[in-house]
Amino acid sequence: MELYQQPFFAEGITPLLFLMAVGLAYWAFVGTELGGTLAGEIKYPLTTLPKGFLISVMLVFLVNVWVIGISLGLAPGAVLGSPIAAPIAAATQYAGAGGFAIAMIALAAAVGMHPPTLNANLSETGRTLYATGKEGVIPKWFGRLSPKFKTPVNALIFVAILFCAVIAPNLVMILGAGACAMSLVLYIVLMMSIIMLKKRRPNIERPFKVHMVLPILAIVFSGVLAVGLTYYIGTQVAKEMGVSLVMGEIISIALGLLFAIIGIVLYFATRKTMEAPPPFEEFRGKIMKVDDDETIPEEEWTELRAPMRATGEALKKINRQYRIMLAICLSLIAVTAAFTAYIYFVV
Repeated sequence: MELYQQPFFAEGITPLLFLMAVGLAYWAFVGTELGGTLAGEIKYPLTTLPKGFLISVMLVFLVNVWVIGISLGLAPGAVLGSPIAAPIAAATQYAGAGGFAIAMIALAAAVGMHPPTLNANLSETGRTLYATGKEGVIPKWFGRLSPKFKTPVNALIFVAILFCAVIAPNLVMILGAGACAMSLVLYIVLMMSIIMLKKRRPNIERPFKVHMVLPILAIVFSGVLAVGLTYYIGTQVAKEMGVSLVMGEIISIALGLLFAIIGIVLYFATRKTMEAPPPFEEFRGKIMKVDDDETIPEEEWTELRAPMRATGEALKKINRQYRIMLAICLSLIAVTAAFTAYIYFVV
């Protein structure tokens, strides 16, 4: 327990290093909000997605905080920071658990982290490419669904090949952090659109509602996190390319600007070919009308012909599962808070 007495902040922490740490904490949560992209492949998305967002954020928090908490209790901070890529293995080795325990950690990381992460990224990125191809922003080849599984097969194959090309030269850290920084820019635009919709269309149906202050706070925090992640990318670029930190920061900023410019050029080049979005009432008539239609056989469900909301026994089952998961998560968060308070105020 005496290991928990080590200071939370190491000496020499600068504001930029603090922002980098906050940016990396954000990285741990990237993906929890992307479930909405897969609404076309999820049963009853208007019922399950709002619940899933809340539960997934809690689960990610609990997993990360307990991994960090247990690691800090096993070894001093200096030991955890020495092999940057394997702090958990370092803590286990320091505690004398032996090679077998380290092998189990490596196996758990390989099985429990990479396949689910790759699967989520494949699904989300594939769906984004599919929607973009369907709108004509990129070749319509990407906008094809599998006739059997109703998944964007062409986009998924393309993304899988692209991921292999990125993983092979070990560019995952740099490009991953770069993607996170770019996603923050997209979040800022998204939050601005929420504010505009709240002002211009206050009366449209909203299955998931938030207070106006939340998108405003999200814009502020996204800007702060973008600075931290950009600084982190610069440090990684400097290390990988053997250049100075200043040059690494310049390259990271240029990389972000390059992707932004490519996106802007694509938008203006294809804007005239994009179909105008239908009026809300037409959209409601085409899609929302099947909210409560339980007469469609599940094998005949498509993106535009499937119940979006659960009703009857399906709704009761989902709500029961949600209440159980919420109770478990809240209980574990209470235990986490009590353990943290014990460490800081008693130990």
